[in-house]
Amino acid sequence: MYVQMLMAYIDKGIPVIFNDYGNNPYHRLGWGVLVGDADYGKTLLYMGGFGTEPDSISVEDLLPKGYTEQDSHCHGWLFVGEQQDRKTLAKIYRERILSLPQLLTYDSENYCFGVKAFRAWADRIESGFFEHITLEKLDNWGMHTVYVCCLATNSGGCEGFLEKALALNPNMTFINTIIELYGQTGRYWNDDNGTDLEALGGGFNVTLEALQDKGKRKKIADKLRSFADRMDEVSAVIT
Repeated sequence: MYVQMLMAYIDKGIPVIFNDYGNNPYHRLGWGVLVGDADYGKTLLYMGGFGTEPDSISVEDLLPKGYTEQDSHCHGWLFVGEQQDRKTLAKIYRERILSLPQLLTYDSENYCFGVKAFRAWADRIESGFFEHITLEKLDNWGMHTVYVCCLATNSGGCEGFLEKALALNPNMTFINTIIELYGQTGRYWNDDNGTDLEALGGGFNVTLEALQDKGKRKKIADKLRSFADRMDEVSAVIT
């Protein structure tokens, strides 16, 4: 059904976004777009990364037989629908930059982003949340390092996006300041003269002992608040 839907989209000139690591070790695809098909949908053409020409993959490798939602593979196709508006790439980048203050201050009953997320995370650690967690109950990824992964990715992975936004919108010179601020958060994570999150034991190398020790956890929490301060500055610069 999905292959037929994919072919219908491609016939209309609309690519399908995918996030998939496939069943073939030679196809570790990650994010990309499906742009064509051959052999009546048995082979799909995709592009990803900085590729300029499509490559091919069989449906069997992209969607292994017997796949269920419970599998550990990361599968997902995004059918974006009919085009509703026509915008220049420059305008799309500009709108995304200008939406950052709203995203970086978002808060709801269930979750928060940016500034409030860093401060809530820091408060939870410093207030002793992990004092009641045993080693057997500790889920490093779910309770801590998933957020480290997010801050590390944002710190190191946003520069290319910001540079592209500036190249397309050269009058948005304040983006240079945003690049500098995110560069600082990258150093806060892993390169700050022995005071970075990893050096303090609050990064990917976190231990329950560090999260339970009052002295260590205060230093970790204070460092996380430094991330929040930089996000405050990002929002202020854009506003």
